[in-house]
Amino acid sequence: MEKSKDYKHLQFPKNDTSPFLQQTVELQFAVPWGHIAAKAWGDPHGEPILAVHGIDDSASTFDTLIPLLLQLVGRPLYVVCVDLPGHGHSSPLAPGIPYRVTDMFGSLHRVILQLEWHRFHYLGHSLGGLLGYYFVASYPDFVEKLIVFDAVSFRMYPPQYQPNALRACGENLLRFEKKIKAGTAPPSYTLDEALHKLADSRGTKMTDTGIRALASRNLRRVEGHEKLFSFSRDHRIKFTYTPLFYHDETAQIMSQVKCQLLLVIGNESQRITENSVKGAMLSAAAKSCSYFKCHIVDGDHDVHLNFPERVAPLVAKFLCEPMSSL
Repeated sequence: MEKSKDYKHLQFPKNDTSPFLQQTVELQFAVPWGHIAAKAWGDPHGEPILAVHGIDDSASTFDTLIPLLLQLVGRPLYVVCVDLPGHGHSSPLAPGIPYRVTDMFGSLHRVILQLEWHRFHYLGHSLGGLLGYYFVASYPDFVEKLIVFDAVSFRMYPPQYQPNALRACGENLLRFEKKIKAGTAPPSYTLDEALHKLADSRGTKMTDTGIRALASRNLRRVEGHEKLFSFSRDHRIKFTYTPLFYHDETAQIMSQVKCQLLLVIGNESQRITENSVKGAMLSAAAKSCSYFKCHIVDGDHDVHLNFPERVAPLVAKFLCEPMSSL
């Protein structure tokens, strides 16, 4: 792993003449339970990239990064940032249906089929990065380059913890449904209250720019109350079931990731202290990927959002010169 500090000379794009640099387009993809929303950046005829956010986030987690990346790469890109089911502007699942990581993986496949993409790059943060590992292992011919921010392990517990995890998710969902049946309305907040709550819930050191970017898609106005907001997410995503793996299972999944892989981790992220950073997952990736590089940058779990200038050069170089020493 390499520690990188080649970002201080960079600034956000200013006065760029490209019509695609700041312009975004809202997309919707039909699914049986409603639609999956997405926010697209760049030239629709450009090189395709699918960007996937983490749990409890939305497509806006990439709002500060993508304009800078488009500028640095210097060739047409088309970046489709999706809202996973129950997040952002996407439809929630039907009542009574729990959220499972494996189902979110299937949702991404539906998006790819509707985009009619046969070869693309995948950019994922946190859960979005883990979904990227699943996707590449399952559909190795789709993804040319995989870029992952701060997702270095699956949930790694011994197999005997699996029943406890299943029971906890199921019981939490039932308790939540009881609240809904009792007519408990979702809490609402003033904008300042909502911003503070959103920032406090992150567990990271958010910049004002970063938190307002998230708020643009993670909050919605309460109907009939112009100055009140609620969170746009489906509250059931708090109980999302994530499969538990241990070292052997993790290594088996990663051994099927054959594409080129760039992993970027914040040095203040909790994930940097996990054994998995030096353990089964990265060891397997180093052996199986056609190209693998791991960079550590200054920042925490949300460094790509708060300080995109620390991350964008690494991604741009990976996209432009994937087989260089980076």
